Amino acid sequence: MLKRGDLFRALLSLSLIITLYAPFALQAAQSTQSAKKELKGLERSLTKLQKALKKERAKRSKEEQALQKDDQRISQLGSQISGIDKKLKGLSKNLANFLEKKSHIEGQLSQQQQILSALLKQRYQLGEQAPLKLLIKQKDPEQVSRMLVYFEKIRLHQTAQVEAYKALLAQKQTNDVDIDETQQALINQRESIEKARKKLQATRVQRKKNLALSDKKIAKNRTKIAKLAADKKRLNTVVNSIQKAINKQKLAQQAAQKKQQQRALAAAKAADKRPFKQLKGKLRWPAKGKIVRSFGSVENNLKYDGVFIRTKQRSPVYAVHGGKIVFSDWLRSYGMVLIVDHGAGYLTLYGHNDQLNKKVGDKVYSGETIALAGSSGGNSRPGLYFAIRRNGKTTNPKSWLKK
Repeated sequence: MLKRGDLFRALLSLSLIITLYAPFALQAAQSTQSAKKELKGLERSLTKLQKALKKERAKRSKEEQALQKDDQRISQLGSQISGIDKKLKGLSKNLANFLEKKSHIEGQLSQQQQILSALLKQRYQLGEQAPLKLLIKQKDPEQVSRMLVYFEKIRLHQTAQVEAYKALLAQKQTNDVDIDETQQALINQRESIEKARKKLQATRVQRKKNLALSDKKIAKNRTKIAKLAADKKRLNTVVNSIQKAINKQKLAQQAAQKKQQQRALAAAKAADKRPFKQLKGKLRWPAKGKIVRSFGSVENNLKYDGVFIRTKQRSPVYAVHGGKIVFSDWLRSYGMVLIVDHGAGYLTLYGHNDQLNKKVGDKVYSGETIALAGSSGGNSRPGLYFAIRRNGKTTNPKSWLKK
């Protein structure tokens, strides 16, 4: 039979296992909590970076679309400039004709100027009265007639030369205008298009810089995301390792606890072999709480034959010593009641229970949970009615319980 000292040593060993395991469990739990907190921080950073990456990609996409439009517009303007250059090239032949015609007209004008100059000189020499003087000085009428005809021809020729000169001047002016208008209109148009193209080219250069910057940011974000993902994977591995260690240690601790509990139970069973009468002042309490109604107190002219321990609803009710269930049912005023026979005429009573875990005939051991406390039997507050009887006589339970 196990002695009280053996039972104490068994319980002390169980306490020592729990004490040794507690710091490790606490440290492991703290490490896991810290790692999980870091994981959450990494996940928030990853989410933020992924949003930034998505935004940067959208921005880059807009820049690409704008660049595409600029490229297309530049291409169109280039085609227009090429068309104008082609027109200018085609007009160069006309221009050459205009210039050749201009040179020819200027040559004719030079000759005409010389003729007019000679005519003016001749006219100056003859004077304005030459035909009249001829009529006065010449006596031969036939000779005079011929001279007048000659002078008339000279006059007409002079007039014709003057008109021809005027016509050449007008033609030269028209030709110059045609050259200027034809060429200048195309040149102006070309300059305008070229200006627009240069502006777009400058915009395109800037857009390419923006795209390069976006690519750089995207690459940087991808690098950060890859690093954070690797950190997250590493932390997951750490957390999993810690959790495995905790689970392994927990299983080992549970196994040790179970083994120790079995030893403690065996010790308790051995201890239950002690006679009940030897355990006065040594019995464990049947429930955790405080005695709020004492043995022998009088209420409604009735003397209380037990104690009432205030406890929480459905808190455990323990057997104070080993024995056998001889009653498990409802009793008026006491509600759901269990009665344990400990031999030698000793009985313990447990009333006002919310739940009974044992039935008549079941064996129980010291410290075993046999019921859950409550307020059955019309009691206004939760608690446990506990009483001890010896050969039908009541005794103060408080004197039997540990201090």
